[in-house]
Amino acid sequence: QTLGVRWRAPLILAVAGDETQHVLWRLEHGELPPPLLANEAVSFSLLIGTNNLALGRHTPPETHAGILEVARKLISRTRGRLLVNAVLPRGGFTSQIAGVNAMLLQSVAELRHQFPGRVAFVNCGAFFSDNR
Repeated sequence: QTLGVRWRAPLILAVAGDETQHVLWRLEHGELPPPLLANEAVSFSLLIGTNNLALGRHTPPETHAGILEVARKLISRTRGRLLVNAVLPRGGFTSQIAGVNAMLLQSVAELRHQFPGRVAFVNCGAFFSDNR
């Protein structure tokens, strides 16, 4: 089964260069309109964190905390589903990204327990790696 079958038409709130604190600010200042908040059919795809490591010079624990906070805000303020994507590979940050992704795997498992049937995790990093 492909992701496209399970997660149709996700809402993408991407802005080039975004870091987790930018998305958090937008979520706290009205990025999501009320009709969207109440819509159970909405799917969110969260792919963020690489810029925190590379541009913002945040540590893996700080980056993980930011991603997790965005995920918590999305899933607790809405009725939709959330697909948390692992941070994708980026040159020079292999060990940091691996650390963030390991923390995310555990944290998303906890979110799945808190919000049954509404949270999933996917790691597509191997498709972007020379080692596949």
